[in-house]
Amino acid sequence: MRSAVKITVLMVILSIFTTCRKGPDDPLVSLRTRKARLAGEWRLQSGNMRVTYVDIGNFARMNVAYKVNGGRYEGTETGLQGSFSGTYVLSLKIEKDGTFSLHEVFDTNELNVAGIWDFALASKNVKRKEEFFLLIEKVTKGSTNNYQLFNWGSTNMRYMIRELRHKKLVLTVSSRVLIDPDELNIDYSGDLVFTQD
Repeated sequence: MRSAVKITVLMVILSIFTTCRKGPDDPLVSLRTRKARLAGEWRLQSGNMRVTYVDIGNFARMNVAYKVNGGRYEGTETGLQGSFSGTYVLSLKIEKDGTFSLHEVFDTNELNVAGIWDFALASKNVKRKEEFFLLIEKVTKGSTNNYQLFNWGSTNMRYMIRELRHKKLVLTVSSRVLIDPDELNIDYSGDLVFTQD
């Protein structure tokens, strides 16, 4: 009888810990809240981003793949340019009060923005606090409709938190920017690995 009680208690404890995990690669147990772990200054260390430009009017399609590592990027385009490389630096400061700021340098384009963030609500396919939104409210340098890798001209961004650990954040994104619904769409996807100092 005692062993059955111990097994039941153990199963309850294990089920509590496994339901606490939000992202697929999150730690099994964390003593800090998800909001507390997300808050802080994050720097992009590496990432892979894919962009597809679809010109509906001419049925043209161009694919660009970016690989970012340590402040540099390498790009490959199926189409005109072939391969290219340059500077890419991204820092993201997330505050517990629901505000954020972002600094991005993409070759000669520089962007400084600020705004608000919040976790996405749970839905059929998304756990509570598994995704979050960033909404740009203020641009202090640059323009959101220049070429950027993090937001691709959008002022409302949604990211899935794949992994959130002490000093490590992995985001996944998959979205579409409608420039002109009858002419041009941009499909954007990527995996981004951030670290804290």
